[in-house]
Amino acid sequence: MGLQDFFKAPRRVADSSTSGTSGLPEPEPGPTVAEAASETVLAPRTRIHTVAAGDTLESIAEQYAVEPADVARLNAMGERDPVVEGQVFTIPAG
Repeated sequence: MGLQDFFKAPRRVADSSTSGTSGLPEPEPGPTVAEAASETVLAPRTRIHTVAAGDTLESIAEQYAVEPADVARLNAMGERDPVVEGQVFTIPAG
């Protein structure tokens, strides 16, 4: 069978009781954009702080009026872990 014969050959038509050619039923529709948007929780704004000489977790937290534990948690560190000059922290919204 040549290429021209292929295009002339009769084609099988899908059964109208199913969708597509897979024979599977249509998936149920998800939420509308408006419904999804109403359920979306936006993260509060955060700030960035670059550690300067003499900074501590406590002094950084105090500068932004947040708890040291929140700064540590947001930056995946322990409250007693040392901070290093040049280290960059994400500061939670206060």
